[in-house]
Amino acid sequence: MKSVKQICQQYGVPLYSTMVTNGYLLDVDTFDQLINTGVYYFQITLDGSRSIHDKRRKYITGGPTYEMIYNNILNIKKQAKQKYFHIIIRSNITKSDYEDYQQFLDEILTDVGDDKRFQFSCEPIYDWGGTSVKQVDESLFESRLQLSNLLLPVVKDRQMTLFDFVTGSLSENRCIAGKANGFLINYDGQVYKCGMISEEGSDGREYYNHIGAINKDGKLDINEANNSRFLELAQKHKKCDGCCWLPQCLICTCPLYNAKGHGIRCLKEFIGIDYLNESIWSAYSQGKAIDLTNLVFKSRREITK
Repeated sequence: MKSVKQICQQYGVPLYSTMVTNGYLLDVDTFDQLINTGVYYFQITLDGSRSIHDKRRKYITGGPTYEMIYNNILNIKKQAKQKYFHIIIRSNITKSDYEDYQQFLDEILTDVGDDKRFQFSCEPIYDWGGTSVKQVDESLFESRLQLSNLLLPVVKDRQMTLFDFVTGSLSENRCIAGKANGFLINYDGQVYKCGMISEEGSDGREYYNHIGAINKDGKLDINEANNSRFLELAQKHKKCDGCCWLPQCLICTCPLYNAKGHGIRCLKEFIGIDYLNESIWSAYSQGKAIDLTNLVFKSRREITK
């Protein structure tokens, strides 16, 4: 990151970086160093309370990790030198974890719930392949909508600050695979679009995810045909006619879902209209601009109309 920052400064290129981390080594000193190199956005995974998290996210020796991660979060809140940052606390749960997750929220909201730099994201555990998921296979949610319907009353009761699907930026929440210059560069120099699948996908050989490599001269050698499969998000879909959520679907849809030929993933079907409406209010309450179909809401009275 220090090297990248120096190059960006040399060529006058703005730098804003994000990272996803388990948070175990993210002490205050490391956090401040990352902030100084341009990393302002962090997603830290805590899969529920201590009992659930330590069962699923063990240290390499089998020991617990929850206390270390939780203390890092609290120390960052209290001691970080840089005040401008954004942390998403991400939890991945099954149906059997749901009651535990509510208890976890009660605990952590007491410590960081009053700090707008922290938000919460709760997602179902999905079957991405492998063997470990088979241990919880019978407890997986059938859909994201099923979790949304359970989560919405909890969000309202606890006045949580959601990680919202609504954003004032056309690119802020866009998956990197849906961007023309969004690439996943592997350790061996091979270049991919989506980090959630390999060349051998669950539905056959998804060769189009491998789009090229970094050649010996350090330049990207890209297969533009495969690259473009992830970018065709603005196609006309009859079911989208007249829907005010279409701009957000174009931002938040899954490029892989589209690349497989399924088209735009409908947010109303995926997470539910009630959850989307709550996202609007969450964005508004944080002072974010909300621009849907050229309508900007500037006051609570206007948004409730």
